[in-house]
Amino acid sequence: MHVGAARDDAARRRPWLPAAAAAAVLVALVAGVLVLGNGTGPDSDDGQPATLALQLAPGDAAMSCIPFDVGFLREMPVAFAGTVTALDPDQVSLDVDRWYTDGGADRVTVAVPGEQTSAALDGVDFREGARYLLTATDGTVNGCGFSGPASPELERAYAEAFGG
Repeated sequence: MHVGAARDDAARRRPWLPAAAAAAVLVALVAGVLVLGNGTGPDSDDGQPATLALQLAPGDAAMSCIPFDVGFLREMPVAFAGTVTALDPDQVSLDVDRWYTDGGADRVTVAVPGEQTSAALDGVDFREGARYLLTATDGTVNGCGFSGPASPELERAYAEAFGG
């Protein structure tokens, strides 16, 4: 067998290799965007703390709630504890004091959908200075008990789900 034939034979046996490499790069890029939001680390390009931008689900999203389960909570790609620092009619700003999943932002902003009359999560209005535990999937804050005011019960569930 000559060298060219051996190379052709090896290429036929590993046709998945280029696709696997491309998939790995894509997964790394998507994970970076989800974890870091629009920042690139502790500070964004302009020297300001990195901020993760999320949004509240529309008011009718609670109609499709699944029962709360710590095992399901554990699978949330974004989970953190933060204190509300500013409330605007269209946005809530929080300073993050703990990431339960791998987050890099110091702040999180949560956009309020235009059809909602207040910044509320599961019927509870956000309050400036109050602490919340939040999860998010695909850029949207999860309700249905997976996010809310930092009650002792929710703190215990997060500790069980994420350790600590």
